Amino acid sequence: MYTTRRVFVTRWYAWNWLRKRHLSDTSQRGDNRFVRVSWDEALDMFYEELERVQKTHGPSALLTASGWQSTGMFHNASGMLAKAIALHGNSVGTGGDYSTGAAQVILPRVVGSMEVYEQQTSWPLVLQNSKTIVLWGSDLLKNQQANWWCPDHDVYEYYEQLKAKSPPVKLRSSASIRLLHPPMSIWGASM
Repeated sequence: MYTTRRVFVTRWYAWNWLRKRHLSDTSQRGDNRFVRVSWDEALDMFYEELERVQKTHGPSALLTASGWQSTGMFHNASGMLAKAIALHGNSVGTGGDYSTGAAQVILPRVVGSMEVYEQQTSWPLVLQNSKTIVLWGSDLLKNQQANWWCPDHDVYEYYEQLKAKSPPVKLRSSASIRLLHPPMSIWGASM
């Protein structure tokens, strides 16, 4: 259905907050009294609030590292918030991510690159040259069902080739993986 609200996006703010900002009475939050403001007004209010917080509490009061995202970089709310606050100036951010945070900081100083996100050895080379593959804390099936942006399903074909390889490649894994999936269905038997 066509509606101008879908075409011309506007920002809405609680009337009390709009008038009194951080001094507003918070006991009536959620009663749905809203007023429309233009994008220019919204940006001005955002800037003024950043100024107030930074002057009152210092740069450490502005954290740019919270939030989550949907598939795709456009929907990366935490990244957009970080950019907006960084344009203002001093703030606190983070390095790395929840998956490989320590490795992202340490590896460049130890091996010269951030290998956790570098190009990995391709599956054709693994199949051609490997006699033993060691899986340390890795669940082959589950680890490939999610990727940073979208699921990665290409690898299952290589799993089948690995399973059919002659002579067979030895698979070794940590005990915790055997406990999680005793008979890994892709291999037909436990490792």
